[in-house]
Amino acid sequence: MPFTFIRSRTLCCTRGLGAMSGAMLLGDKPFVDDARVWLRRFGGNIYSVLPYAASAWMGFHMNCLVRDDTFTKRKEKLRSVVKMLTEDSDVCNFLSFDPPDPQTNIVHGYLDASYSEATSAIQKTEDETGIRVLYRLRSYDGGCRFELTMGEANYSIDDELYVKGWKDFVSKIR
Repeated sequence: MPFTFIRSRTLCCTRGLGAMSGAMLLGDKPFVDDARVWLRRFGGNIYSVLPYAASAWMGFHMNCLVRDDTFTKRKEKLRSVVKMLTEDSDVCNFLSFDPPDPQTNIVHGYLDASYSEATSAIQKTEDETGIRVLYRLRSYDGGCRFELTMGEANYSIDDELYVKGWKDFVSKIR
């Protein structure tokens, strides 16, 4: 198969920026012109996209310009937490991340445990410690997958508390 160049990128505005919904499509002028036609065909116009655009702009303004670039700080915090979890001898046997070194404030995680084992361990950990290690767990090829996002609430949690919660969670899996 011949090498193909990527003509576009998308930027999710909900994760990290805190917009209510939506994404930004980036590409060369012909690509964006074609996308604009399809946006109109699907009913998009200035009135239907304005709330999303305004929400994305406000999120960018607040998280990247006003608050001393909290978006970058959240990314660095997530990188620190992922590193601590993958270096922990108990946790690393059941958990992996993609990418292993997050490049934004969200990372995909994979558990080497069945969905029922993991959901039971999540609940037991929360009941016993008050720590909820993750939400929105999905079954995936014999294991589980999830997204870990470093948002406003997660940013304020101590790194050591993440590790404590995950160690307790892993001890309950098997």
